[in-house]
Amino acid sequence: MNFADLNTVAKIAKYTKKIVLEYRQNEEKKSTAIAALKPLFASKAEGWKSVIDMNQFRNGFTRILGKGGMKALRLLLHELDKKKYQKINFGIE
Repeated sequence: MNFADLNTVAKIAKYTKKIVLEYRQNEEKKSTAIAALKPLFASKAEGWKSVIDMNQFRNGFTRILGKGGMKALRLLLHELDKKKYQKINFGIE
C-alpha cells in the first residue's frame, strides 16, 4: 500500500473503514488492524493530520465510517497511542 496516495479525507476514510470493518467482524485481528492503521495514525505519521482538526475528526471522515466504525476506531487508536487519542473527540459520546 502506498500511503502517499491516501491524500484526501475520503481516501483515508475509505481505507480506514475497510480496516475497521475487518476488525469488527473478527476481533482477533486487532493487532493486524492496529499495524495497518499505524502508518496513518501514529504520532509521526501525516495521515491523521488530514482527518483531525482542532481535536475532532472531520465530518466527512465520520460520515464514511459511521457511528459503529468510529467506536471501533477509537478502541484501535487507544491501543495505538492512548495518550494522544484520549484527547480527541470521536463524535460518538
